[in-house]
Amino acid sequence: MTAVGEMAVTGGLGNRPDNSVVDESRQALSRIDSDLACKLKAISTLSAPADMDNVKWQASMAAMEVQAKNDAEKEKVPHIAVIQLYELHQIYDGLVSDVKTIPPKSNIMISEVKKSSAEDAENKIAAAIHRDKSLGKDTTVLDLSALSFDRVPDSIQKLSATLVELDLSNNNLETLPESVTSLVNLISLDIQSNQITSLPDSVGRLVKLKVLNVSGNLLAALPDGIEGC
Repeated sequence: MTAVGEMAVTGGLGNRPDNSVVDESRQALSRIDSDLACKLKAISTLSAPADMDNVKWQASMAAMEVQAKNDAEKEKVPHIAVIQLYELHQIYDGLVSDVKTIPPKSNIMISEVKKSSAEDAENKIAAAIHRDKSLGKDTTVLDLSALSFDRVPDSIQKLSATLVELDLSNNNLETLPESVTSLVNLISLDIQSNQITSLPDSVGRLVKLKVLNVSGNLLAALPDGIEGC
């Protein structure tokens, strides 16, 4: 989250109450509850007027109890607001702390390897992966579409722990190599418009795969277990 984002969120919450103000509000809530208990006890000990029957008196006592409880709830409102605001700030601080511990994500896009040979792309991809790691980033998306590749660079295996989206569309691939089927965290795999005639059984390792685009190939069938992608 950016500094501007943090300012926007905290600005929406309002200023954090001082600890002393929060303590005073908690003490006030305790006092209000104690006062209410005393009032309810006092109401319960009242004697009915001589000219009022028991049914009407019970109804009158019930009305007094409701009024006392409503008055107490109204008195609590500003103190509850202070405590809730403080707790929201506590929750927000925890969320910001959690977000700051998550490594930023990175995409290696086509612009980094465009017009490269497979060998040249191999080096560029490896360099990009090294760069991202040095910056504390996780590479999650790799776009190698429309590069006329006839093989997949082996260096993508280094992304097996982080890569979730791989685009190999519009190339000249005839097979799907082990380097791809080892990317066990893939959610989306696009291999459309290649020359692939069959997929290896090892594609079944991609148990997280939700999107598989194989159109424009020479496939007669899909391996068992991935027809639903």
